[in-house]
Amino acid sequence: MSLPFRHVLCPVDFSAGARGALRYAAAVAARMDAGLTVLFVDDPLLTTAAAAAAYDTAWLKKRTLTELRRFVASAGISRRRLSLEVSSGHAAAVIARTAERTSADVIVIGSHGLTGPAKWFFGSTAEQTLRTARVPVLVVPPQGARSRRVPAKWPGARIVLPVDLADYRRADVAAALRVTDAFNARPLLVHVVRPAALPAWLNIGRHTDERRRLDTARQQLQQLSKSVGTDAECQFAVGDPVEEIAASATGARAGLIVITLKKGRTLAGPRRGSISYGLVCQGRIPVLALPGER
Repeated sequence: MSLPFRHVLCPVDFSAGARGALRYAAAVAARMDAGLTVLFVDDPLLTTAAAAAAYDTAWLKKRTLTELRRFVASAGISRRRLSLEVSSGHAAAVIARTAERTSADVIVIGSHGLTGPAKWFFGSTAEQTLRTARVPVLVVPPQGARSRRVPAKWPGARIVLPVDLADYRRADVAAALRVTDAFNARPLLVHVVRPAALPAWLNIGRHTDERRRLDTARQQLQQLSKSVGTDAECQFAVGDPVEEIAASATGARAGLIVITLKKGRTLAGPRRGSISYGLVCQGRIPVLALPGER
């Protein structure tokens, strides 16, 4: 992972969510003095239909590029190192190929595009990009997308780094800390203890068990913090991880949550029902997903 980021790729689909994501992509590019590529992927069925109807597919691409220029202008984006691309094919696959070809080291995408339904579900393109990307993916939720401008000095003074003490790699935590350094922000390490699943006749010991697990987690997280060379602030909570992590970010006025995806692991992966999936869908704060060890 290259930090600071040198080239940003932002796939768009002309939706309001994509316009919001584009504003964040431009903000990252400006903050890191990086290049920015904006990509639109045509449905291959449309290209095939155009060819079958004897339309000029080159004309179709040119017309789409014109619309892409208008879309970028409507988002208020004007950068010296800006390139626009139109391609055709399966969106997630084209995004991956374009990221590799342009040497993009971060992809910025809206969580809900033209195909993204209601809360707790996000667009298939965003989900597939998270699963397959070899570079960090910044997912901008609906609330961020609705803003007409990215907050000044985003992501702010603090960035939240959730840590699962039962399943972490020191290298992943170190990589997340490099993100906070690149944004000149302070890390807030957050660990959430799930409520004890005790039978009713043992409820009398529930609070004692939770206090014990919190004390253990506090010691482990502080040791981890020191082992990666930082004296970061640590925060703990008991409850639903998605809700507590989001609440910690809101309370700290953090503009970004950084997570590490783990291939094939339900809790940390991007699949429906995972903590990462829930954070992406919570609709409040952008989430930067770092690719874990594959």
